[in-house]
This record gives sequence, structure tokens and C-alpha cells, in this order.
Amino acid sequence: MTKKEFGNWLKLSRIALQISQDQLAKKLGFSEKEIAKFEAGLAEFPKSKIHALGLVLKVEKKFELQLKVIFHHDDKEKKKIA
Repeated sequence: MTKKEFGNWLKLSRIALQISQDQLAKKLGFSEKEIAKFEAGLAEFPKSKIHALGLVLKVEKKFELQLKVIFHHDDKEKKKIA
């Protein structure tokens, strides 16, 4: 999953729950500007916050685990390129 794809998913999920960027930011310990960057695909979402994101967005545990696998896979791909 690219940063852009993740950002689109994040934005759609947030909107579906009628949560503002500011509200999401406060719940996760980010600034509103950081949330905007994640949603635009301009910044990488920290792996350490995936569980908290899953709780806030009411994501099923199965999908939360898939996100962790995707993020871990992306790390491996980056190491191969470097």
C-alpha cells in the first residue's frame, strides 16, 4: 500500500465516521497538519500508531493486522532498494 493509497483510505474512513482532521489528530497525538499530510500521501504514518488508529476508526482487528503486515512489507522493500 502506497502512502497515497493509505491516505485515501484514512480520509474516507475518517469522513465515514464524521470525525474532523482536528478530532482525529487530538485522539492520536498529532497536529491537524500532520493528519492532512498523511491523507495527502505526503508523510508516512508511523507504525507505532496503527493500533491506536484502528481503535479510533473502529477497524476490525483483522484489518489492523493486515495494515501491520503491509507496513512491515513496505519496510523490507525499502531496505532492498537502499
